[in-house]
Amino acid sequence: MKLERISSISWEEIWRRWRADEEEVWRDHYQEKGHDNWESWRGASVNKHHPETWSWTLYAADEFLVDVPDMFVGTFPGWRTFFSDREHSRFKDIAVYPGFLGGQTHEKIESILEDFPRDIQLVGVRFGEEIMILECTHRSTAIAVAVSEGRELEAKVTIALTELTQKQWNQYCRKFMCISSPVFNHQSLIPSLYTCDGDNVSPPLVFKDVPEGAVSLALIIEDPDIPAYIREDGMWNHWVVWNISPDRLGIEEAEESPGVVGLSTREVNKYGGPCPPDREHRYFFYLYALDSMLELPVASTKEDLLGAMEGHVIERAELMGRYERK
Repeated sequence: MKLERISSISWEEIWRRWRADEEEVWRDHYQEKGHDNWESWRGASVNKHHPETWSWTLYAADEFLVDVPDMFVGTFPGWRTFFSDREHSRFKDIAVYPGFLGGQTHEKIESILEDFPRDIQLVGVRFGEEIMILECTHRSTAIAVAVSEGRELEAKVTIALTELTQKQWNQYCRKFMCISSPVFNHQSLIPSLYTCDGDNVSPPLVFKDVPEGAVSLALIIEDPDIPAYIREDGMWNHWVVWNISPDRLGIEEAEESPGVVGLSTREVNKYGGPCPPDREHRYFFYLYALDSMLELPVASTKEDLLGAMEGHVIERAELMGRYERK
């Protein structure tokens, strides 16, 4: 990997450039996630590692079309949905993974390729010859897609890097918890069997790499696309489950009680499948690894569960499916 050293760079300079590149582009996204500003949203995943204490160096990546596709994707959960171990999470693997570049992710990558920026600063961590990208994951994926499709790109690419110890690298590259389903891919359509148009049974789910130290798991399935005339908050909770054993490898199709089942928005203690009243909706499956069991009555709601989990979440994984009634 041929990187040419430019100079030392402070974390404050990196953070300022990062914010300038992202703040407006991701405003709707971080507000949807409940953050008032970019700093709180991005800082939630970055600041816990105290990057301001590390020494950073800025490099020129003149051969970025060769180098970037071989770098690892960063530690953000959404980018780890299909790539739960570092051997299969390079940008060149993401670029050709069936289904990954579907939906909103595909649109984002295509918009970048249509108007590729002339000046990019990547941010990453390094151990030996290996590099993991923390900032510019979409643009790095776009570069890998361009290479895989034989597209030409011209840009000035620099990368701010810090050197990690073996222990730190292993921490970054550890396997992340993952939730998936054998009947639909992330961001793809949920089969009608699992909806109000079919048998309305829960889909099979697979759990991978539950972290050590997890005492229990919790699962929430929600639809955030409900029209305001039905729900002012725009949210419908389809399944609320807690005290799932961390030893489980998943949930079987049509399984009714994988743990303690709380109240859905329909005020019943059971799964209710997708049933969008107007258009295609998104359905988010959130899996939480917790450091304790929860003492909650079965009449508890999603809000009760979220409150009880506060301060006990070790890790969260996400799966999203879509459905529209015909």
